[in-house]
Amino acid sequence: MSHDTADLMSLEYDVGEILGLGARTEAEMEENVRTGALPASTLIELVRHLAGATRGPTTTGIAERIVSRATWSRALRNPKAKLSQAVADRVERVGQLAAHAGAVWGDPEDARQFITSTQTTLGGAPLDMAADSTVGARRVEALLARIDHGIVA
Repeated sequence: MSHDTADLMSLEYDVGEILGLGARTEAEMEENVRTGALPASTLIELVRHLAGATRGPTTTGIAERIVSRATWSRALRNPKAKLSQAVADRVERVGQLAAHAGAVWGDPEDARQFITSTQTTLGGAPLDMAADSTVGARRVEALLARIDHGIVA
C-alpha cells in the first residue's frame, strides 16, 4: 500500500476529480473554497462518489452526514449555485479524505467502507469526523498514513 512522493502529490488532483472540478493543486482548491467558487454540483459529485451510486436513499443518507437536509435539497435543485465558504470547506475536507482513502485502499469499495463505517481506533466514522471538524479530519488522515505505512493502529 505504500506510495511514492508523486502519488502523494496527486491527491490534490484526485480531490478535484472527485468533486468534478478542474482544480489540480491544493492552492487552486483553497482559492476556490476561499472565494466561494465551489458550485453545489461538487457536493453532489462527492456524495455520489462516497455512496457509489447515482441516486437514491444511500446518497441522501451520505449527504445528510455532510450537510443539512436543506442544503442537500438546495444543491439538488440548483447544482450551479455557489456553496457557502463553510460548506465548501467541509466538502473539500471530505473530498480530501476520499482521495486519501482511495489511494491507501486502492479499491473504491474498500475505501467507501472505511470512510462510512465506525473505526474503533477513531471512535467514530471517518466521514462524520471529517465533516464535523478539521481536527477530526486530521485524526483520520493520521490513521490513513499509519495504515499506508503498515503501522496497525
